[in-house]
Amino acid sequence: MNAGKIALIGDTDTISGFLLTGVGVGDKNYFVVKDSTKPEDVAKHFNLFIEDKTNAMIIINQTIASSIRTIVENHVKSKSLPVVIEIPSKGEKYDTTKDSVLKMLMK
Repeated sequence: MNAGKIALIGDTDTISGFLLTGVGVGDKNYFVVKDSTKPEDVAKHFNLFIEDKTNAMIIINQTIASSIRTIVENHVKSKSLPVVIEIPSKGEKYDTTKDSVLKMLMK
């Protein structure tokens, strides 16, 4: 059984760090979000990663997930795969009250 791929949506530092570990290399299974990136573009890539049945997990910076919060929460509530993991961005405080998975687990 294949473990599945990991998709990434994050700022430049986050994506660079994961690429250095080998995640996303060769698959281009990542999307770099810059200050000029529109929420619609983030949502488009998030949905593409959800639709790709080879993805087992989507790792997304929490600040970026907040820009498409409704879409993230709807996915987390309705489907188990791919799992969405929110991680902090460099220089940003992590807010546990915004983490969709954590909120669901705390119920």
